[in-house]
Amino acid sequence: MNVYIKNLNNENGITLLEALLSLFITLFILQALPYVLKTVWIYSQQSPQEDVEVYQLYHFIEQDLYTTGSIRALSDGVRLYKQNGDQVDIEQYGNMIRRQVNQQGHQGLLNNVKSFEVRSSSKGFYILLQKEGGSMYQKLFNLYTE
Repeated sequence: MNVYIKNLNNENGITLLEALLSLFITLFILQALPYVLKTVWIYSQQSPQEDVEVYQLYHFIEQDLYTTGSIRALSDGVRLYKQNGDQVDIEQYGNMIRRQVNQQGHQGLLNNVKSFEVRSSSKGFYILLQKEGGSMYQKLFNLYTE
């Protein structure tokens, strides 16, 4: 007597479940594609090096604010009155941002600056900065008081 066992492991076709899973993955990728492309385009327009330079400027200013008693907005910058009696000016000088202590010296903090504006706030001040390439930056600095 010959007994034939039918092979049920046929892997030549595709199941409905596999087709639905493939369709779901494809639709998900197509739906996310515009957002990914927009993000890539936005970040390709800005120079990462330029961002690092501006964030470094922010860091320098925040370091000065740790020992600042009061501040005063100037026409082209900000004056920090330190707790030890020093006056630190951070201002635009030509196309750069510089730092002076007691109106002496000249420490360059950022180059290629088109405009630099300081606006007073109830808790500190805003810096509005535009680089020569057109990139604009804005940051609120809070005055640390004890």
